[in-house]
Amino acid sequence: MNELAKRLLVAVIGIPIAILLFYLGNWYFFGAILIISMIALYEFLKLTQKKGVNSKLPIPLIMIVLFETLIFISLSNNNIFTFIIFIVVLLILIIASYFLLLMKNLFFEKENFILITASELFSIYYILIPFASLLSIRLMNFKVFENLELDYVKGSFLLIYFATIWLCDSAAYFIGKKWGKHKIATKISPKKSWEGGIAGLIMSIVIFPVLILLFKVEIPIYLAVLFGFVIGLFGQIGDFLESSYKRDANVKDSSNILSEHGGILDRFDSVMFTAPIILLLLILFSF
Repeated sequence: MNELAKRLLVAVIGIPIAILLFYLGNWYFFGAILIISMIALYEFLKLTQKKGVNSKLPIPLIMIVLFETLIFISLSNNNIFTFIIFIVVLLILIIASYFLLLMKNLFFEKENFILITASELFSIYYILIPFASLLSIRLMNFKVFENLELDYVKGSFLLIYFATIWLCDSAAYFIGKKWGKHKIATKISPKKSWEGGIAGLIMSIVIFPVLILLFKVEIPIYLAVLFGFVIGLFGQIGDFLESSYKRDANVKDSSNILSEHGGILDRFDSVMFTAPIILLLLILFSF
């Protein structure tokens, strides 16, 4: 099976499953996010190991599972008391993870204490923040959505979000391949050009409002344009960030779990930068 056939096979299987999870939400979406987060954490720590940092998986993995489970439980029960408990417990877990990692590395790591501690602590928040943001986008009720069928709308919003990322990447790739002459950062990603990057940005700004109208997700048009801008700009920055990690670790892909598509970090590089910003904007514009 050639490279194109493998890519198409993964897409044919993966896209319908993703769409189904967007609309089902609840435990189904939470379970998917949890699995994806765990794989992403494993991939990131493997990259640090390529640099000679003996990062360990168990404690960061436990902390991410606890954090995301707590977020899911608190947002699934829409009352202020549960939310207050969530904040208190979350603060306790943040402090506990900090001291637990310090103690573990203090007594069991004889070399690279600083690098191991830093990489393990960073891995928790690098993975947790974007994927917890996705989970929050699906679970929270935002006043910015004017539709009555809110659950359906949030599923559609996630579908539009990911479709915009894919179309941005596609526009940047094809325009860059055809007309790209001015390279952005040759040391990080030698094939990416300003022409392709601008094309991806324009595609995002245009397509997000169009899809919002097609799927009848009732949000202000200026906000749809802003979302498109965020995805087009910061999504590509996320792509560069992931490329810099892989280049530093001297690997082509973060893993081969998705065959020719690479790993979870390869597929979600744009999400890593944009999901927290999208969540923040949804919260701000809901006041």
